[in-house]
Amino acid sequence: MPGPDRQALTRRVISQIPPAVDTSGSVHPVLWVAVSGGRDSMALLHCLTSAGETLENLGWALRAVHIDHGIRSARESQADIDLLLSFCSAVDVPLLVYRQSYGVIGELAIELGGTE
Repeated sequence: MPGPDRQALTRRVISQIPPAVDTSGSVHPVLWVAVSGGRDSMALLHCLTSAGETLENLGWALRAVHIDHGIRSARESQADIDLLLSFCSAVDVPLLVYRQSYGVIGELAIELGGTE
């Protein structure tokens, strides 16, 4: 059984994403992908980089962004960032890393607090 038509699927997904418009009214077709370093976001980033030629042909640029909330250990957070830097460098996707510390609530990190 043949696989899905990757180009057709990519065109369909991209057609649903509004381009970013700056204050001058210029359109900048950039697809920003939020990545955590976990399986789901890495799979999404991998699929989008595999479709990179298609994205470029459609006039889109792919960018990745990672937000370090500061709620995990410094070692775990840095491991995620190192993984993302390595992957993004290998596939030539610019990565923006933003760090913001929110702290903890008692023994629970804020990330887990909403699920308990």
